[in-house]
Amino acid sequence: MKRHRNEIINLTKNILIESVDFKDNDEYNPEMFYLVSLYIMETLFDFYSEDIFKFLLYNGYYYFKEQRLSDADKSYLMIFEKELRNWNGDSIYSEIERIFIDLLTNEKKRIVEKIKKEKLKTNKIDEQINIMAVRIKEKYTSNVRLNSDTLLDELFDLLD
Repeated sequence: MKRHRNEIINLTKNILIESVDFKDNDEYNPEMFYLVSLYIMETLFDFYSEDIFKFLLYNGYYYFKEQRLSDADKSYLMIFEKELRNWNGDSIYSEIERIFIDLLTNEKKRIVEKIKKEKLKTNKIDEQINIMAVRIKEKYTSNVRLNSDTLLDELFDLLD
């Protein structure tokens, strides 16, 4: 069972690495696992299954419990514990484990593509907001500095 748990963790980690900018010094943590698990649920199924999501959390919980974690990451494990508190997945765990690993392996490419597409949409929206913010700032002030980190804050300060 531990081998399969690591296989699920490795599959979710590979999905994350292939779909977003994952730096060499980035660590795969419970928060990332949680978010990737939500993406997997959204991408693979036309419905939301509490048992399947908790199955993922169960695997993540026992994997990350054995890792050295920061305090913030430990708080995510507490969230996992609360989610799993009333879940009795032992009866379905062995049945779903191999099926889910096969499904995740076969659908990995589709999941990665969907995450990349969503990221691209988000980047385009951010880009359009920044362009609008620059235009509005140019119209109302002569002091235009192109710093995307503070641009929106400055824009909202202008509108106050």
